[in-house]
Order: sequence, then structure tokens, then C-alpha cells
Amino acid sequence: MVESGPNSSMFSEYCQHNTLNHGDTGCGQAEWREMLCSVTNMEVEDLETCRNESGKNGFTGFQGYLKENIKNNSNNIIHNPDTHIDDLDNNDMIIIVSSILFIFLVSLLLSVVYYHHQKERVEDTEE
Repeated sequence: MVESGPNSSMFSEYCQHNTLNHGDTGCGQAEWREMLCSVTNMEVEDLETCRNESGKNGFTGFQGYLKENIKNNSNNIIHNPDTHIDDLDNNDMIIIVSSILFIFLVSLLLSVVYYHHQKERVEDTEE
């Protein structure tokens, strides 16, 4: 969104989403800078510097993030196609194990409730 500027369709959709479709009067240059400075800078000093710049200048957090990620990840992504940014296999395993554990616990709980219900029925019929 920094490169495409405040008049891009991407920023327009982003602004509409973030303002709950009330951005029709406030998705211009000033809002573009404010929103993007907020999401691209983590340090207060960088945020203030970004807000005081104009045009596409001042997005140091964004530029630094891109340069750092490209430098750190380019070798892994380009030379090792099996490298995953997110370890989805591990997440899938966690979901499966959690689901099995949940089903087991629910079954155990239902068994205990059923046992107590049957026990009460037997006691009621004996009386």
C-alpha cells in the first residue's frame, strides 16, 4: 500500500474496512499516511518521523522490515523450496490431538452421567 499510494484500490478497500464503511469522507492522503504510519512503525520516534514526512517518504519501519525479511529469508525461500514460513504440519497435528482429546473427555463425561442416571433408576425401582 505504501508503493501504490493513497489513491489505490487496495488502500481504498483497507480504509473502508477499517472505518466500517464510513471512510467515504476520510480516505485521502492524510488518512493514508496516518494509517500506514501506524501499522509500519513500532517505535514512537519512528511513528512521529513518519507522520511528519510527505509522499511515500518516511515509512522507515516498512522499508526496514522489507529489507530485513528479504535478507533473512531469501536464501531459505529461493534455495530450499521445502521451507515453510508457517509450520502447518505441526499446527494440523495439534488440532488433531486436541480434537481427539476433546472427544475422549466428552465421552468420559457422558459415560459418568449415564452411569449415575442408571444407578438412580435402579435405586428408584428398588424402593
